[in-house]
Amino acid sequence: MSSGDEKVVKVIVIGDAATGKTSIIKQYIYSTFSEQHVATATVDFSCKVLTKNDVTYRVQLWDIAGQERYQRISRVYYRNALGCFIVCDNVNAKSLENVEKWKNQLNENVKLPNDKPLPVILLVNKSDLTENGLSDDQIKEVCEKCGIAQWIRVSAKTAMNISDSVDKLLDSIVIYDDIWGKEENDDVVQPGTERSSKKKCCYLVLFDKR
Repeated sequence: MSSGDEKVVKVIVIGDAATGKTSIIKQYIYSTFSEQHVATATVDFSCKVLTKNDVTYRVQLWDIAGQERYQRISRVYYRNALGCFIVCDNVNAKSLENVEKWKNQLNENVKLPNDKPLPVILLVNKSDLTENGLSDDQIKEVCEKCGIAQWIRVSAKTAMNISDSVDKLLDSIVIYDDIWGKEENDDVVQPGTERSSKKKCCYLVLFDKR
């Protein structure tokens, strides 16, 4: 789906509850961070409009609830995704173990319009916390097991690698020329109007450094 000359890029952000998915999105979109945790109820989304190499992309970041009771209904919102961030918590080893569950769920529910697997990056959030943190070897082992090609240490609190992560995922999506304008109608599964009415898009221009 496209809006005028824009290409819409739907990115779903999944992972265990309290790993910082919402905080990552808010840091990227609004450059803000809060220590208070408010659980996402089913789904929410925000967007930023990027101009990259003379092409405009409306990047939608869909914040999918991680609580077990929401997971069945949340899968409806996987539809039409072109990319995915799976988020784990650097100081919660169980959240890394559960990455396999999230990746399997992703594989079962969505693929690109050209039938290729969805580009995925594992974000290891709270990497500003180094004491008792996950080792690189632990992360690599899980990624190899799950077939995840890229992982990045990030911090929603300090903004470390947040923008770079979105850039890398977008780069892995836009290499395909045969995925645009083939999405199904998403009208029946839009987030609740009360939350959606507050959505805003930020605009950013990126220049190729080559």
